[in-house]
Amino acid sequence: MKKKNVIGLLASNGTTFSLPSKTITIKTEKDVFGLLEYFPEIALICSIKPLLFKSKSPNNLMTFDWITIARLISTNQNDLTGFVLINDLATIIQTASALSFLLSHFNKPVVCTGLNKLEDDNKLPSNSLIKSEFLGTKANLINAFQVATMPNCEVSLMFGNQLIRANRAFRSTENTISAFSCLRMEALGKIDFGIKLNENSLRQKPGTKIIPDFDDRVQVVYLYPGMSTNLLFSQTSANTKALIIQSAGAPLAASYFNELSSIAKSGRRLVFRDILFDLTMKNSLQNKFAQENLEIATINNMTLESTIIKTMLALAQTKTFAEFNEFLDRDLAGEIAPVAAKTEVML
Repeated sequence: MKKKNVIGLLASNGTTFSLPSKTITIKTEKDVFGLLEYFPEIALICSIKPLLFKSKSPNNLMTFDWITIARLISTNQNDLTGFVLINDLATIIQTASALSFLLSHFNKPVVCTGLNKLEDDNKLPSNSLIKSEFLGTKANLINAFQVATMPNCEVSLMFGNQLIRANRAFRSTENTISAFSCLRMEALGKIDFGIKLNENSLRQKPGTKIIPDFDDRVQVVYLYPGMSTNLLFSQTSANTKALIIQSAGAPLAASYFNELSSIAKSGRRLVFRDILFDLTMKNSLQNKFAQENLEIATINNMTLESTIIKTMLALAQTKTFAEFNEFLDRDLAGEIAPVAAKTEVML
């Protein structure tokens, strides 16, 4: 007789589910099994082992929470088939991306999913809204547990009708049930009448092991055409150790270079990210930085979330700019997306 799959269910204390008839806040294992009574289909898929962890901010998990989750998974990996993490929709993409790096060497599925929060635009009565959210959450959970029993070594996001790699995910601006889109790759799996994994997209083997050490003193500023240097850098904190300049096709004018040089010389790392850049544009900008003796890393192949997480890791684990730059350029967990050589714009 085939042994039943056992899946670890990860949730922080204080995780709350709004059900049609009541609200359940997870504090103990008893609460987990009480919640699962509302999703009887899961019992047909696998057995559940609750893996609860304490967090100071359950709805906004931080670097120390990410490390706690990764260690929980590592400690229980020999006893379980896979893992499902339940988290709030607003912050799950950061947590999932961080786990993809911390568990880059892992060879079992880690599926992140959460509450299917809908925008309350007053078109639905409150009870109808709760029921709709419940049905979406139910589908997310059932599909996540099913994927966690399948052979793959991905840290993924399961929302709506698709499964996507965590460190390639970004919030979708379209009004879709999936909530997320995937940067320059096909989904890992699609949900139709069943779940079909895309073998061509799945990582074939684990990557290298990454030290679980973050430096979260990272700040993001947004560059828009015509913005003055005073405005661009006026909000930069003195405590910032790495500054990510986020652009979308705006040129980095020479007028910024003096300010950037001062920031770099103060010991802070600089990262310029523009997802619209092709390889030719990136190389041209890097040559300009070299001519000006500016130590600025250039990113055009990662989501903003992965860029932030990876910068936190690089800050903690490198000493020189060369090491920092090499760390960002290295594909650690499938986060690097293909980039067009010239002219073609890929989003």
